Amino acid sequence: MNTIFYYFSGTGNSLHVVKKLQEQISGAELIPMAQLVNKKLVKPEAKTVGFIFPIYLTAMPVFIKKIISKMDLSQADYIFAVATRIGTQHSAFYSLEKILRKKSKTLNASFTINMPSNDPKFGFRELTEDEFHKIEMAADEKINIIVQALKNKENIREKDVSFSSKVPFVKALSVLVDMTDGLGVNFYADEKCMGCGTCEKVCPSKTIIMQNGKPIWQREIKCFKCNACLNYCPQKAVQIKGFTENKGRYSHPYASADEIMNCSERIQ
Repeated sequence: MNTIFYYFSGTGNSLHVVKKLQEQISGAELIPMAQLVNKKLVKPEAKTVGFIFPIYLTAMPVFIKKIISKMDLSQADYIFAVATRIGTQHSAFYSLEKILRKKSKTLNASFTINMPSNDPKFGFRELTEDEFHKIEMAADEKINIIVQALKNKENIREKDVSFSSKVPFVKALSVLVDMTDGLGVNFYADEKCMGCGTCEKVCPSKTIIMQNGKPIWQREIKCFKCNACLNYCPQKAVQIKGFTENKGRYSHPYASADEIMNCSERIQ
């Protein structure tokens, strides 16, 4: 195996990106990072290793940092990362570099792609079809640039000029994200819930269990805060108390709930 793409996707943005990359990189293997949570050691047997993931607030998701930290990357000679985001400035590549330095490795290339918001909590509105296609076209153009860089194994530390929200002290904020990782989100299912169990199936952290036909968010299991349960509920019954009751939902139109479910299965 020459190329492995490790990815995480809660509502399909990063999944769409990694599938597009795989279409153009011959023989690349896709491995969902949510499947690796229970693995004590992950050793990619590939020369090229990539990480594709969403930005949470301004940082890399904490559980992804933990998975990469337990990887043996000794066989990799080219490491890259692609972050998907709404538009907020982020420090994910700075955090990834710190992890790689401890392994005597370098982040050879890094790219950021702007995608639609999947977080209905703050200032969220559903995109029109034209707005979505404009974002999609820009993302596809960026993916083509990434593909060429990967094929040539170019060393590119892309300067971020496409952010829509500048964040002061953005590197320091990643520490705050780490510190608040254990705080729960007040999810619940309202009266529209039909007990279909989709939320349980798409949940990558396995926080949700069905009891008496209703979802229960287990507080003793850390939620990944990916909003898959929220956005893939066919009845829009999953809510975050006080934030989403009158908001729309978003999941990438080319990423089905079944695909997200498959990404969430665990390797023992």
